[in-house]
Parts: sequence; C-alpha cells; structure tokens
Amino acid sequence: MVTLCLVYAWLMRGKSTQHCCFSVFTGLVFGGLVVFGMMTPVPFAEGVIFDGQSIILGVAGLFGGPLVAVIAALIAVIYRVIWIGGSGMLMGVGVIITAATIGCVGHRLRRTVPWIIRFPGLLMIGMSIHVVMFFLTWLLPVELSASVVRTIGWLMVTIYPAGFVLVAMGFAAMENYFQTESALRRSEARHRALVDAIPDMIFVFSKDGTITDFHARDHDDLVLDPALFLGKKVDDVLPRHVVRQTHDAINHAVATGGVAHYEYQLEIGGKTRYFEARLIAGSRDDFVANSRDITDRIEAARQLRESREMHEDLIASTMAGIYRIRQKEPLGPEGRELPRLEYEFVSDRYCEITGSRTNEYKRSERPTFEIIHPEDQQSWLEANLEAIRKGEVFKKDVRIQRDGE
Repeated sequence: MVTLCLVYAWLMRGKSTQHCCFSVFTGLVFGGLVVFGMMTPVPFAEGVIFDGQSIILGVAGLFGGPLVAVIAALIAVIYRVIWIGGSGMLMGVGVIITAATIGCVGHRLRRTVPWIIRFPGLLMIGMSIHVVMFFLTWLLPVELSASVVRTIGWLMVTIYPAGFVLVAMGFAAMENYFQTESALRRSEARHRALVDAIPDMIFVFSKDGTITDFHARDHDDLVLDPALFLGKKVDDVLPRHVVRQTHDAINHAVATGGVAHYEYQLEIGGKTRYFEARLIAGSRDDFVANSRDITDRIEAARQLRESREMHEDLIASTMAGIYRIRQKEPLGPEGRELPRLEYEFVSDRYCEITGSRTNEYKRSERPTFEIIHPEDQQSWLEANLEAIRKGEVFKKDVRIQRDGE
C-alpha cells in the first residue's frame, strides 16, 4: 500500500491526470500491484487467499476512474483465473469486480458529493466493498465458506474497511496537495504575466525605505542599475525631495491602509523627467509602489495650455466675432430648414456685434437665424443648407437686426 501511494504520487507530479495515457499507465501500475499482492497473499486453503486487492481496486476506481479501474481489474482477473484458479476463484473474481465497480461509483459521486472522499464517505465505500466481499464468501465450497466466516469474517468488516479508509485518505491528501500545488503554479504564472504586461516600473520597499525588489519591463527605464539600488535605502539613492515623498507615502499607507499617490521629478541626462507613483501596503512589513513616467503627458499638457492661451489671445485680438456650433440632429429628409444647433463657443466680440449675451446662445437652438433681417433669412438659409449638403465653406453677406436697427 505504501509503495502504491509513492508510485501514484510520482505519476501525478507534473502529469495531466486528464490524459488518456496517464489513465492507462496508472491502470497498469494498479494492476501490477494487485498481482504482486496476490503473489504474496495470506493463504487460507488451497486456492483460497486473502490480500489487499479489494482495497487497491477500490482506490483505483475512486481516484483513477473507470479506465484505470477496468485495466487494473482485467489484469487481476486474468492472473486470478489463469495462475491461481482453485476453489476460491469465483469469490476472487467477484471481489475484484465489486471493488472496482463500487470505487467507480464513488468516483462518479465525487462530482456532486464532495464529502465522499472525506472520512464518512470513505468509510461508507470501504464498508460497501467489504460487506459485499463478506457475502461473496458463500461462493466458496460450503465447508470452506463457514470456516472463513468464523475465522476472518470479522476482519472483512473491520480491518479491511479501516485499511481502505487509511489508504484512500493518503490518496486524497496527495491529490489535494498536487491540486493546490498546480493552482499555485497557475496563480504565479498569471501573476507574472500580469506584472510583465504592466508598462510601469514596480518597486518593493520595507518599512524603513529599503528597496527589496523591483520590476521593469525595460531596464533602460530605470534611473540606476539595479545593483546600485537593490538592498539600499531610498535615502542613499534618490534625491532628498523624493526620499521625503516616499517616506510620507509609506506613513500614509500605514496609517490609512489605502493608496498613497504622489508625483516627483528627477534630473536624468541633463533633462527633467516627471513621474507619478502609487504606493500601497503589500503586507505588514513591505510596500509596493508602481512608478510611471509621465513626462510626455506633462509636456503635452503644457503645449495644450500654451496653444489654448495663444488661441484665446488670437480670438481676443481679432475684430471679427467668432462662434462654434454643432448640429443636435441631422437635416430632415426634405432639408427645408436649418437643423437644431447648439453653441459650443461664442466670443465676446460676437456678442458685442450681435447685441446678445453668451447665455442667450446657450438657450436658443437657432440664435443666429433669429437675428438675421427677415428679408435676408431665406437666402441665408438656402446658402447655408447647400453648404452643409456639399460640405463646403459657407459664406454669405446678410443684415442683422440689433436694438431695432
């Protein structure tokens, strides 16, 4: 039994238990060990032997499944019939078939009844196999049957089930260990894949600010060679203002249990680089910070701000009124009227020219059309619609009405 456990453990390590070849090979191993047991049995009479085949075949069915059980049982039956034979042959074959079958039933129940491989379930399976084995003694010749029942009948319903439970619990523990180990490997692989997919740099700090680990998809992103900062405190490798921010973030994470956000800048190669960092407690004694280079974002924001300021200066300096509108709905099928519009921007000069306020344009859906002189409205509308349909520049000289003029 111990040998069986060790061999099965060796088979399970690194193997796919769902693969057909694994089941076939495992069935051969179980069958081989059953034969070995029958070669060194406890003989009771000529052709009547007792060994651990019922336990091995029950375990084969319960943990290996039907294919393993069938292969092991077939090997056992062939050996029992051809090489041993004798008056106990029918009982032996019956025990082989019973143990394998009940084990397979237990294997099937595992999908819906998880406790079947815990102590109560294993005891129930072990008792089922060996109670049937007890009754199969009546397949022996009458004089032997009564003697077997008197002599070792009590062993069949006590020691044998207990042996089955012990061996099966060993198998269950091994199976649970390997499943846990496999789940851990998959989890580590997923974790590593997630970390590798992150473009940010990741650093692990101890509570006193010592850098204990790091991740960088490209080592060129690091300011220093890892050998110069791993195992050292941030005080020794970073500028004073970054050291202060890092310690403040660690203290914040300790006090709140939340995420500390901060930004810092470094002089690299004569240029200023900007970084954004988020630090969170990884466990009681270490902290994880991911750092992202946001120099391009800062530069883009600066350029956008300068562009907007220049744009506003240009609008403020021109004598023309400027507005920006957007259609709220497409043109109707006939295209006889201007679609509803919304104003996104109106310059102060445009309000000055038209005599209206900015908020008036926000409320009206056709404010420009409403201030055009009635005699010019139709020509303005036709020219505007034509430009919209063709996607061309719209240009039209019109009169507007302002303060009754």
